Amino acid sequence: ETDQPMSPQDIALVKTHVESVVILLFLVILLWGMYTGSKNGTEIFQMADVNLLFTAPFKPQSVLMFRLSFQMIATVFASVYLVFQIPNLVLNMGLGVSAIVAIFVGWILLLVFQRLMVVLTYTVCSTHEKLKKYVVPFILVVVLAVAGVLAAVYFSTGDILETENMTLSAHWSRMIPVLGWYKGMIMCAVNGEVVPFLIYLVLMLASVVVFIVAIWQIPADFYEDALSEASKRAQMLDAAKEGRVVNTKKRSGRIQREGVFGGSGASVFFTKEVYSRRRMAKFGLVTNTMLFYFAVIVCVAAFTIKVVESHSFFSVGCVLLLVMFFRNMGNPIAQETARNWLFLVPENPYKKVWFSVLAGVYGTAVDLIPGMITATVIMGEQPGIMILWYLTFLIVDFLYSQVGLLMEALIPVTSMDVVKSMIQMILRCLILVVLSVLVMIGYFAWGIAGALILTCIASAGIGGVIFWVYPWMLHRGK
Repeated sequence: ETDQPMSPQDIALVKTHVESVVILLFLVILLWGMYTGSKNGTEIFQMADVNLLFTAPFKPQSVLMFRLSFQMIATVFASVYLVFQIPNLVLNMGLGVSAIVAIFVGWILLLVFQRLMVVLTYTVCSTHEKLKKYVVPFILVVVLAVAGVLAAVYFSTGDILETENMTLSAHWSRMIPVLGWYKGMIMCAVNGEVVPFLIYLVLMLASVVVFIVAIWQIPADFYEDALSEASKRAQMLDAAKEGRVVNTKKRSGRIQREGVFGGSGASVFFTKEVYSRRRMAKFGLVTNTMLFYFAVIVCVAAFTIKVVESHSFFSVGCVLLLVMFFRNMGNPIAQETARNWLFLVPENPYKKVWFSVLAGVYGTAVDLIPGMITATVIMGEQPGIMILWYLTFLIVDFLYSQVGLLMEALIPVTSMDVVKSMIQMILRCLILVVLSVLVMIGYFAWGIAGALILTCIASAGIGGVIFWVYPWMLHRGK
């Protein structure tokens, strides 16, 4: 049995969605570059620029353009690895030459414009300091304006595809400077329209020139900013070589300065996490991780309901397990072991490891609550299944933490950081593959409930074994 080829209507539908995604992605990249430039645009400079180039008889803009050109060229060359994906794109995905050209050109210009926006925003803000506080409000206004227009058209038409055809993927939107030109260039390449593609490409290259000229013409003097940032970066590099950590982030004035720490003995590793959350989180509860989990759950749930036309939490749960895998790299237990506090506190090692792991599970449990409740409401999933998913997330988070601890204990301290990171990532990914296999086996054998129960049992078993071994190694391995 062979797959049926896509009909012209299906191809047109896919192109409509692609066109909408392209212009939104480019807008997001530009706005992110603007935000980054207003916060830490000086990261473009290095200590060599401060010591050598700024002391030379050149305009400050000359130094800036040298470093900008260097980074843009490096960005282009860093994208050479995409060449090795051409056979995969042609053989496995069935893309034509025009689509591959669109991917290459679009990706390179995306990176170039992001860097140009960073430098342009930084240059403007360094020249007109008062404008810096208006960057974030301007970004919010743009986002709200785009969202408002899309919402208004959607409520008037009642159809997502019609909304895209009237706004994001409309032909007139290709006339919008830079944003529309970028989208037009990509779509003309996909459609095999050579002449329009070249016209849009020339317009985009002309836009690059306009950005560069604008940056060059702004009479900015950023020597002191570059000196400060380059010095901080040099200190951080030296500290990293020596195994130290340098905190260059300013302490927020909103962080609570006073409070009761609580706890005694090994339990301080748990109470410290509770106290730190109460001090640093918004309203003593809301953290960036909580907001991130909430956004992931809501977005994937909305996609599942609208596009997949399913109200099952299964796809959302799988995506969230993957997100938690990467998020666990910053688990509190890893922060404790990085500073030898677990070793120095005179207490039973099993108690110390238990309370440290419990601190990480506690943070995950609190951060997941808003997203899980919202998903239960909008997806209409059974409360029992959602509770089982919630328990699975916590037990898998426990497993991720234990695997990270074991890797730190087994890999020699004298190993190169790159080698240690590679080994840890490989073994962590192996655990992720094992969990994926268990989920699939349980799903096809006993359904979603069976898959979750099997995953919980396996994760608790593997994590329990590691928990039994690691504390014994804690004092003997130092």
